[in-house]
Amino acid sequence: MSSCQLSEISEKVIALTFKHLEKNPIPLDVTFVGKSDIRKLNKKHRGINKATDVLSFPLEEPTHLGDIVIAIDIATKQAKEYGHSFEREIAFLTLHGLLHLLGYDHDAMEPLYEPILEKAGFPL
Repeated sequence: MSSCQLSEISEKVIALTFKHLEKNPIPLDVTFVGKSDIRKLNKKHRGINKATDVLSFPLEEPTHLGDIVIAIDIATKQAKEYGHSFEREIAFLTLHGLLHLLGYDHDAMEPLYEPILEKAGFPL
């Protein structure tokens, strides 16, 4: 899958999330990296020397929400483990990262996954 296709999935999920939450869109960046790169970022910023699937880096700027970093290798593995498509995993990780940027904790995210991913065409 090309980076353009990955970006399209992320952009769709991001737009639908802002709409679902009735929030004005705020620019943000989504970057796709390998397992090694996300491990380095996780170690540098969280002190955890292991790879993870997604990281969110909020910014304190009204004109830029922050950055989401998604590990392609791990998304591929998780999609197989969970029995759904790679595209659906990218959609989920984008949504998860965005909700973190917006200040949601894991408990508050749970009820948002299904309606947003459904609208994006990636049902649970």
